Amino acid sequence: MCIRDSTRFVNREAEFFSLLDWKGEVESYERVEQIPFFRNFRIRKNFVLWDKLVKRTKMIERGLYLNKELLLADNQLNNAIIDARKILNSLESADLLQVICETNGLVE
Repeated sequence: MCIRDSTRFVNREAEFFSLLDWKGEVESYERVEQIPFFRNFRIRKNFVLWDKLVKRTKMIERGLYLNKELLLADNQLNNAIIDARKILNSLESADLLQVICETNGLVE
């Protein structure tokens, strides 16, 4: 090892590299960082995470609201509503009134 070398310790392991290599890596990183996609990457990533969190929270809140407010979601009223619907369907199909249409035989 000499003055122009550097040592990096990660997880109790040593990595040796020259300062010229290190300087080249820093310059490459800085050039990549100037590309707009990479320059704004953290901002976009945080925005996407925030957006997903907001959408998930809204869906949970709306689901709770619907479960609370919808009659069919209420277990006590659910059976009564279904029974009432069956009765109404049976009344709708029953012939309660007989309608007689008479014509006088004239065709216009």
